[in-house]
Amino acid sequence: MSKIVKGTKDWECKTFPQARGKKAFVLPGAFYGQCVLLMAEAGFGKASNVEEADVVVFIGGEDINPLLYDQKNVASSFSRERDDLEIEIFKRAKAKGKVCFGICRGAQFLHAMNGGQLWQDVNNHAGRNHFIVDLDEDVRLEVTSLHHQMLQDNDDIEVIAVTESQIATTFYDEHRHITLKSSDPEDPEIEIEAGCYHSTKCFFVQGHPEVGSLYYKTWTMSKLHDLMNEWASVDNLNETLGNKVVTKVSN
Repeated sequence: MSKIVKGTKDWECKTFPQARGKKAFVLPGAFYGQCVLLMAEAGFGKASNVEEADVVVFIGGEDINPLLYDQKNVASSFSRERDDLEIEIFKRAKAKGKVCFGICRGAQFLHAMNGGQLWQDVNNHAGRNHFIVDLDEDVRLEVTSLHHQMLQDNDDIEVIAVTESQIATTFYDEHRHITLKSSDPEDPEIEIEAGCYHSTKCFFVQGHPEVGSLYYKTWTMSKLHDLMNEWASVDNLNETLGNKVVTKVSN
């Protein structure tokens, strides 16, 4: 896939999809109240634990421990206690087939839990809004950017959105230090802004839609809504096929 993609139209939807009858368990972190409100605006009730939730929400805050993605710490500040708690909750959610939704740090955490690597430090992403492009729908929208770490691409992630132009010019982890000559390089580095792992039902965004524009909120929740429906359909199909096999064997 191309590392830089220009959108041909703007995302203009102002309406939230409605997750009627579904509940979200929002873990503590940055902008907690706004994250709870974001889920409520999309029709989610409030779950008090993983077991009663349809989606578990991992939100923003400090960095994650680089040991979670097999790197030494070269530019990270993290909480072992929070990492340990969220690892345990992720394992419970995965075992019960729950959808996981990550925001900023939550995106990086879910990426690491699926075997992904992070850039431990990038420049130009901590404070300024910028535009991203939805690769499926060919739409662009402005998003918040309050992070200094970033997802690295791999063969398993489905990349849903990338920056419309090159934002970062330095990328740093334990093994590599990349410096681009300009913000319009001949060989750009991919900057992932949203993605998912289908096998574990994980969806995430790198920005903070909970404190972003109405368009960023509706786009994010529309993506979550569509993926939850897709994964539910797969689960229902697998259950139907499984029941048919059981019935055939019993007969």
